[in-house]
Amino acid sequence: MDPRVDNMLKITGDGRKAALDMRLAYIHDAETDLQKKTLFDSVNAGRVRILLGSTEKMGAGTNIQKRLVALYHLDAPWRPRDIEQREGRILRQGNQNASVQIHRYVTEGSFDAYMWQCLETKARFINQVMNGSVTVRQAEDLEGGALTYAEIKAIASGNPAVMEKVKVDTEVRKLDQLRASHVNQQHNIRWSIKSLPEHIERGQKYHAALTADIGTRDAHAEDEFTMTIGKREFSGKGAREGCREGPDQHRHVMAW
Repeated sequence: MDPRVDNMLKITGDGRKAALDMRLAYIHDAETDLQKKTLFDSVNAGRVRILLGSTEKMGAGTNIQKRLVALYHLDAPWRPRDIEQREGRILRQGNQNASVQIHRYVTEGSFDAYMWQCLETKARFINQVMNGSVTVRQAEDLEGGALTYAEIKAIASGNPAVMEKVKVDTEVRKLDQLRASHVNQQHNIRWSIKSLPEHIERGQKYHAALTADIGTRDAHAEDEFTMTIGKREFSGKGAREGCREGPDQHRHVMAW
C-alpha cells in the first residue's frame, strides 16, 4: 500500500474516531480570536451550557471555568499532558462551583482500550522519572512507539487470552533488555576494578614526588643559592631580581 494512501498513522486516527462515533467530522464555529472571545464570554455567562471541542482548540488560554460543573473526556489523547490540559479547563481558580465532575467515555471492544493503555504506560514512566524511582540508566522513548501487528491482532480479536499473550511477550522483551543492560554494566565494573590498582599506584607516586618537592622547598626557604642560566650566574639575595632584569637589561622567564 502506498503510504500516501494509507499508513499506520491514518489507521490509528481512524480507529480513534471510530471508537468515539462512526459519524465523526470536527467543525469549530469559533475560527477567529474575536469569535472565540465571544463564545468564551457566553459560556462564562451561562448562555452556552455545553461546549464541545478538541484538546488543541480548548487547551491553554481557554478561560471558561466560571460556571463549569462537569467535564467529559470523549476520547483518549496520545499524551498524559493532554489529559491535564483538558481537566485544567475545569479545575481552575475562578470556578464558582465547590465541586465538579469529570467523566471518561470509552467504547467497549474498540481502540479506546489501546489508547488508555498507552496513556497508562507513559504516565507510569513519567511518574517514575519525576519521583526518582527509575531503576535503570536508560529508558525507551515511549512517544516513538508504533502499533505492532500483535497489538493490532489482540485489539481486533477481542480475546482476553490474546491480549494477555501480547502483554507477557512485551514484558519478556523488556526483561531481556534489562538483562543485557545488567550484563554490560557488570562488564564495565569488572574493567574498572581491573584498572584501579594501576591508577592508585600512579597517584601514590605522584603524591610522593610532590611531597618531596614541597619538603625541599620548605627546607631551603631562607638559604642563599646560586643559579646558572645560560652562561650567566646569579647568586645572593638579589638573585630573584637579577633573574628578571640583569645588567644587560635582558629579561628571563622562570617556571617554578
